[in-house]
Amino acid sequence: TSDLLPDAGKESFGASLSDMFAEVRDIVPCAGQDFYIVLPDELFQFIDCLEVPRENIASAISERLQKDESEFYYSVPVINNVSNQEPAKSVYVIDRTYVQALIDAAAEEGIRLSSIEPASISFLRANQYMDENEQEGL
Repeated sequence: TSDLLPDAGKESFGASLSDMFAEVRDIVPCAGQDFYIVLPDELFQFIDCLEVPRENIASAISERLQKDESEFYYSVPVINNVSNQEPAKSVYVIDRTYVQALIDAAAEEGIRLSSIEPASISFLRANQYMDENEQEGL
């Protein structure tokens, strides 16, 4: 996935991210707010449900992808607990380059990132939130 980042002018890529966060800061009151970054699903790699203890997830991903743990970030947004076995964890992996560029640019502008996630997971979380609020209103 890191091949999707511009090869030439990575500094200008980071600068354009900083500009984007500066615009956000100017439009939206940011002080004390958590920001969620939603990226296209194709930037993430879905790893089948892993049935390993949470502390072993990074090494299981590393082994499966044949990449060093320092090359990626991962997220476990869904845990399926189907019996008394180790719960299966749906895992999403993203190249560390993307995440670090976003973290650095946000930090330059004093913006705190809470999450960087695939669009489909963001949709599921928002849908769950709406369902819970509808039930409270009944």
